[in-house]
Amino acid sequence: MTTTVPPGPFTTPDMPLSVSTGATSGLRSGDVVSVTASPQNGSQAFGVEARLCRGDAAIEFDGQMLPTRAGLCIPKPFSVGTNDYVEIRNQPPYGPVTVNFTVGTGSQTFSLQDGSQATITCDATHPCQLALKLQYPNGFGFQGVPLTFG
Repeated sequence: MTTTVPPGPFTTPDMPLSVSTGATSGLRSGDVVSVTASPQNGSQAFGVEARLCRGDAAIEFDGQMLPTRAGLCIPKPFSVGTNDYVEIRNQPPYGPVTVNFTVGTGSQTFSLQDGSQATITCDATHPCQLALKLQYPNGFGFQGVPLTFG
């Protein structure tokens, strides 16, 4: 099966949340990228899911964040003490929510559900992204945060 992936990173238009980040360039394995989703115009932030994914992929749908379905995000951390996936569920009154994601570097090859293989590399010559699924009233959206490694 061949999956056509539009160039990324992608941001869902008109989300009722704004995203701010800490440092996202010159990263090294073990660095923490802090991302805060803040509600706008009286909205709420119910939660954030974050995955480390290929830098050239536009993550626009839930299935694209599932490693063994789309092959766009890593299925396990690159090394001990780093993350592949972090989920933060916010609490009332559902104000700003922060995710602290420990990035790793390396390369992974893994099998997809259709039997094909995917390889993802994140290092100084292969930028990646933190793919975010942002949950808010009556829906959710996606935002890719480009990451470069030094």
